[in-house]
Amino acid sequence: MQTLTVKSLKTDTHPQTKRMFWFLFASTKGAATRIRIVKLLQNQPYNANQLSKELSLDYKAVRHHLKILEKNNLLGKFEANYGAAYYLSALFEENVAIFDEMAARMNLKAVNIGPGVHYVQEDNPHLIGSEIAKWHDSFVRNELNKNNSKEVK
Repeated sequence: MQTLTVKSLKTDTHPQTKRMFWFLFASTKGAATRIRIVKLLQNQPYNANQLSKELSLDYKAVRHHLKILEKNNLLGKFEANYGAAYYLSALFEENVAIFDEMAARMNLKAVNIGPGVHYVQEDNPHLIGSEIAKWHDSFVRNELNKNNSKEVK
């Protein structure tokens, strides 16, 4: 399995833009959440409340990620007040290929585990554990299949 790094990205774009996308969508703790937000915004504009409901995420967490994306000029919004609808900026649209490549290679799977009262890992430990076990089993199977196909060649 090839590791995803900035240098391994094939899309041709400015190196600083690549690094920014890398930071926002691959190397930080909130990268997976930002990918989910952007994937929804690729279809239509949403406000923070709609995104929160659609993604089953805390409203404040969604606002946090929207502010980060807006600060990096990847989002715009139609109104400056409460209820503002966010859309993907021209900068994002110009570099959508790098986002698509990163998102595809991240191999993310979103699992709705329901609302959390405190920390999600404390509220739903068994469901999280079972999803991790499923992922691990499929990962091991894929690696075994890769190794077996290399031996056959």
